[in-house]
Amino acid sequence: MYSLPVLMQARCSLDRSTSSASVFCENFLDFLYFLIFLPNASSLDIKTFCNNNKNSTTYKTFNGKSNINLTYFDDGQFVLNDGSLILIENDSPTRNLGIYISVDVNGFKKNPNRLGWDLFMFQIDDKGRLLPMGAKGADYYNKNDAYCSPASTHNMNGAGCTYKALSEKDYFSKLNY
Repeated sequence: MYSLPVLMQARCSLDRSTSSASVFCENFLDFLYFLIFLPNASSLDIKTFCNNNKNSTTYKTFNGKSNINLTYFDDGQFVLNDGSLILIENDSPTRNLGIYISVDVNGFKKNPNRLGWDLFMFQIDDKGRLLPMGAKGADYYNKNDAYCSPASTHNMNGAGCTYKALSEKDYFSKLNY
């Protein structure tokens, strides 16, 4: 079994055909090494977190009505010394979704464990920029809030709430705990 930095190094070696990919890989690898080698950071066994890429019983969608699919969270996980959980998705080149970085700000052992409540998603785009999901240009952007709405039934409802959580000062006060 290889560590995430080793896998990213191999992937980035293949992706360096463009200058933006090269810059991204160098910056992203520096970021990963910084996070992974923080004091007391630990990796999380994939079997502890995922159930063969099926629906999670740990995490729910934004409205709490259904479990989320863990497909976009299963390529690497580690816990920081404050208990926060970092999840990495390094998608296959055939689907060309890129790299997603998700953060459970209070860790997977503490509720509410819902997308858009304590689990937030970011995307590294093809120019190497870190975008909050829900921002224009990110994969989970929808002008009708399909990815951040109490009424949405989409299985990734909540993925697009990151931008709102960062930009709306009253975002968290609107959540009905």
